[in-house]
Amino acid sequence: MRERVLLDNDVLIKISAWQLGGPLTECLTTVFGAPAMLGVASFVIRRKLGKIGLRDPAAAEAAFARLCDALLLVEPTDEELETAAALEDAANRADLQFDTGESQLAAILLHRGAALLATGDKRAIAALAVLAPDELAGRVASLEALLRQIAARIGIEQLRTHICSEPGADRSAAICFACHRKEAILAAEVEACLTSYLGDLAQAAEPILISDAALSALAA
Repeated sequence: MRERVLLDNDVLIKISAWQLGGPLTECLTTVFGAPAMLGVASFVIRRKLGKIGLRDPAAAEAAFARLCDALLLVEPTDEELETAAALEDAANRADLQFDTGESQLAAILLHRGAALLATGDKRAIAALAVLAPDELAGRVASLEALLRQIAARIGIEQLRTHICSEPGADRSAAICFACHRKEAILAAEVEACLTSYLGDLAQAAEPILISDAALSALAA
């Protein structure tokens, strides 16, 4: 498991909706292998893709099926489940929002020495920054950070086409890529918007967020 990347459900749902599984996998495959997701995620995500109001849920479900073929499935051990329960308990006592899927991925990250947890849940990122700031230093990536990496590979305009095909998948991304506009946008506009969102997140969770340089260096 060492040096693999773990993906949460939120990232998987949005990347599937946008048909970006290939570029994401390219960005996050390390010399130790492809990214991983929880085994139970395959069932949960398939149900959600049909219920979140996408323009083309069938296409998203097909994209997710292809993505599953490229990913490793992981299951938490009993010890990791105990750690996950402890994280959830600590989050509850601190009045932090932190769900079961995120806690299990965080526990796997800690126990198996995985390189990174990529999550689209900003509340979970803020919670992890409180619960395990030292252990997770530089080991968490947000959705916006992933989009920057994908943009570097396929270009802003192509990425915009993907995101604006399903603007309802993520409001922040739809804003940054100006899905309400028909005319072309400048790369600098997108970069400024993503930087703004990442800056807001860094105020609450900077110690655990991976840098752009370190995220770029992960790819095999």
